Amino acid sequence: VKKNDNQSKWEIICENTIHKIPKELWNECHEENGAFDWDYLAFLESVFQNNIDQEHNWSFHYYLIKDQSKPVIATFFTNCIIKDDMLSSEFVSKEVEEKRKTDKYYLTSKTFLMGSLLSNGQHLFIDKTHSKWKDAFMNLLDQVWKDQDKQDATVLFLRDFDKADMEISEFLIDRGFIKVEMP
Repeated sequence: VKKNDNQSKWEIICENTIHKIPKELWNECHEENGAFDWDYLAFLESVFQNNIDQEHNWSFHYYLIKDQSKPVIATFFTNCIIKDDMLSSEFVSKEVEEKRKTDKYYLTSKTFLMGSLLSNGQHLFIDKTHSKWKDAFMNLLDQVWKDQDKQDATVLFLRDFDKADMEISEFLIDRGFIKVEMP
């Protein structure tokens, strides 16, 4: 799906499969960001669909925001089931796991997650040399919020940002996000 934001002239591309994203473009954007190149994401898509259990079925959402054909933002999200106690103490998690023996989805949430449960690294490629990168980022968030709503995901999880990047941190905090240190 391609659309132009008339106010800023962004080309916003939203796709549900990596197969609709040019392989060279994706890999070029993410070559130094982590272990989620085009081929790996195609593999994940093939594994996490048409499975019996809902936690093994993910939907994928790819976003490219371009200005004059040059990518300013490239990222992906997965819609998946996540355990709400994943950041809790070992004691709490053991108690919750006991309850899950009889209620499999006890304290789990449908989550719209930047990246995937099986990827790590900086999932957001952003060209901060572009003078309007914050506008591009806001366009991304607007689209992500719409897609999160369409997927009935109750949690939005942005992750794996450079801790030293205070501009991104402040940008997200100013928009109501909460910073949480991951173990």
